[in-house]
Amino acid sequence: MSINFLIAANDKTQVNFSAKTANRHEMIAGATGTDKTVTLQILAEIFSTISVPVFLADVKGDLSGLAASGTMNEKIHSRIDTIKIENYANHANPSLFWDLFAENGHPLQGQLNPALQFSELSNKKGSHQTRVLR
Repeated sequence: MSINFLIAANDKTQVNFSAKTANRHEMIAGATGTDKTVTLQILAEIFSTISVPVFLADVKGDLSGLAASGTMNEKIHSRIDTIKIENYANHANPSLFWDLFAENGHPLQGQLNPALQFSELSNKKGSHQTRVLR
């Protein structure tokens, strides 16, 4: 049995994605403001809902909102009505944040090579010395 889920829609058309084809390479591309991040959030939410582990590298922090339940507003209600989503409910998704500096999240272990120039790391830790982060 394949699980199909809605990933995009307008007032006339709905685009569904089949979970059985999700193990293939996918690319989300588009100009600024074309909802690439929203598409990625939708896919991550759905995979999480059907118990598929998701790893997201979120350098800018655009996706961290997946960890919190959203709040309903008139714009969301209008969009739900327009694209005919049934049984919609906001919910938080299970999330684990890796933390390079082991200060606010799950510690990320790794080794830094002194030949690499990490300006943020050097500003935070004070040098380019090789060290193991735990």
